[in-house]
Amino acid sequence: KLIHLPGSGTDGIDFAKVPKGCVVCNVYEHEIAISEFIIANLLNWEIKLIEKIEKFKSYNWEDSMLFSRKPHGELNKKKIAILGYGRIGKELTKKLSIFNAQVTVITRKKVKKENYFDRNLLVSKIKKYLKDFDYFIIACDLNDSTLNLITKKEINLMNDKCVIINVARGPIINEKDLYFALKNKLIGGAIIDTWYRYPEKKDKKSFKPSRFNFGTLKNTVMTPHLSALSSNLLERRIQVMSQNILALKKNKKLINIVHEAK
Repeated sequence: KLIHLPGSGTDGIDFAKVPKGCVVCNVYEHEIAISEFIIANLLNWEIKLIEKIEKFKSYNWEDSMLFSRKPHGELNKKKIAILGYGRIGKELTKKLSIFNAQVTVITRKKVKKENYFDRNLLVSKIKKYLKDFDYFIIACDLNDSTLNLITKKEINLMNDKCVIINVARGPIINEKDLYFALKNKLIGGAIIDTWYRYPEKKDKKSFKPSRFNFGTLKNTVMTPHLSALSSNLLERRIQVMSQNILALKKNKKLINIVHEAK
């Protein structure tokens, strides 16, 4: 009667094989952790904090405001685009408003104006605006319309300082085009948490997440799809799934229905 996904992604389900009368639900609750992960990386990109901490452990004072002529950046007034305005996008815009960032949300259809973002652009019209952004954050679903949504055509329209952040699904950005752009410094860099290939077991330590060697690129931050995995995520998700199971037992309405086979 119910197939309950333990996360938000539905790309692992063959809906044609779901039996009649069965409902498929997913669960989110990851938006808090992922938005914090993005904020942490934005701040680190601006300040280069990890790098500076490591340098000063060897008593290197060159980054001190007493001597340095290279001030670090700040998020204040940075122009940030968020592709997708679901739970992650909404939570992220709230947090970014604290930093006085200029936030644009990019969606398929116009969304209701809220205080947390400055403007809403349709994805069909973004090409003329891509040069405006300091950061371009991917936070949308992977489906037929978003597969390879960002290719060299779009990347070439970005300014050469723009940083792409992907916490959604790897294939939303064309793999080859992204690697080429980073290797040739056509953009400022990338922060990548979601990939093109995944190992079946965690002990495959040498398993590469792409057919291209992103690990050699100094302008790329790489993490192994960890942004959602906070200490409180599992508890929040279990609460939602258990509520749905109890609702099913009591013939009450389920939440987060993504498919209903009839």
